[in-house]
Amino acid sequence: MKKYFLILICLSTFAFMFGCEKEKLDSNYNAKFRIDSLKQDSFLFAHQYWVKGKVRVFYTLVNNDAVVLNSYHYTINAMSRDSNYYQIAETHYNTVVANSEYHDSTKIGIGNIRVAYVRIDNITFQ
Repeated sequence: MKKYFLILICLSTFAFMFGCEKEKLDSNYNAKFRIDSLKQDSFLFAHQYWVKGKVRVFYTLVNNDAVVLNSYHYTINAMSRDSNYYQIAETHYNTVVANSEYHDSTKIGIGNIRVAYVRIDNITFQ
């Protein structure tokens, strides 16, 4: 009798554990990135050569949703004038309140060449 009672308790425990479902969060946010401007550092070396430096990307995160964003992850893709492709992934834990904008910037190094274009891809919000 004790054996059947133990099996019944184990089965009911497993049914309770696997019967509960975790709350699913909404993964579709009404937020987007907008690149405001680019600034590439440069300096004149020995009054003869212009040396190009890192590219600073100024962007705005526009949160049009009624939810607070606590973190976001993105990938910055940049292409230089000689068609080399550069990529950097970043995660920021900045809080963006509902129906607001957040301005920030980041840097990406592309070598000693001028930048052709920059875009932001692989965006995830939490």
